[in-house]
Amino acid sequence: MATVVIERLLRERPAGWFEDYDELLLRTLVDAVEEGIRIQGRDVGRWKYGAYLNVAINHPVLHRVPWVGKYFDIGPVPMSGGGTTVKQTTRTLAPSMRMNADLGDWDRSLLNILIGQSGCRSPALSG
Repeated sequence: MATVVIERLLRERPAGWFEDYDELLLRTLVDAVEEGIRIQGRDVGRWKYGAYLNVAINHPVLHRVPWVGKYFDIGPVPMSGGGTTVKQTTRTLAPSMRMNADLGDWDRSLLNILIGQSGCRSPALSG
């Protein structure tokens, strides 16, 4: 369900969707905390977001080679972001490129191309 729909439901609380919206929100919070405890333990201060959201990338060919294939795989790697954030990241999806442009000083701009992209060349980036 789109986040806009969820936000509208919680803001307007139309009849017929849920019996008690406050109970729903409280139950959802309790369930989330219980899931966090199950995954990362009781000490909430030690929780790390990346421990829940890991991305693993297996080499499409060499992953299947016995004994050595695993050395060509990446991860699992803890990730930040989420399915509804600017950094679109899920357990099966991660950004392939990030660019930070400093419009006041182009020489300070950064382009980060992740694994598997080293052979690509963008016409827009070749001066």
